[in-house]
Amino acid sequence: MSKVLLPTSQGAIYRPPTPTNASREVARGRPVTASPNWADHVKENAVDGRNDTKYHSDTTGANPKPWLLVNLVGSMWVKKIRVLPYVGGKPYRVTDYQFLLGNDEPPTAMNFSQYDLVGAIDGPVPRVEKWHEFDVSPPRCSRYVAVYKHIARPFDTYVMEVAELEVIDLY
Repeated sequence: MSKVLLPTSQGAIYRPPTPTNASREVARGRPVTASPNWADHVKENAVDGRNDTKYHSDTTGANPKPWLLVNLVGSMWVKKIRVLPYVGGKPYRVTDYQFLLGNDEPPTAMNFSQYDLVGAIDGPVPRVEKWHEFDVSPPRCSRYVAVYKHIARPFDTYVMEVAELEVIDLY
């Protein structure tokens, strides 16, 4: 706080703005790596800010535990993760999703052993498109956000479909 004298001999007190603990979405447009996709449902669709596109993992069975990794390009205070899984007519596919935070790129694909688990969707979910939110409390400083279908399932159930992933940081 400081006091400022005005030309008319009146005093004014200046108070700096109070921190608001504001937040913002930080995953949109960031670099993404993932297990192979099916058709034109590429990994970048998961962070494009559109709910009418999606990332869809391949359907060959070669990757029974699909994953998606967003690089925030720098460490950020993550306070919430929001995901909109694509349900469509197959809600049984939205099972065994883990949401993890880490500071280093995994040494190999699917090796998230050094990451912190901050949320999960055990599934299956109801047949409705719905956002799932995971509060990270206390917020964690992380550079990478992973979505990992951690249990291999039989045909068709192993597919991962993510319409949108949002990461909310504290600034």
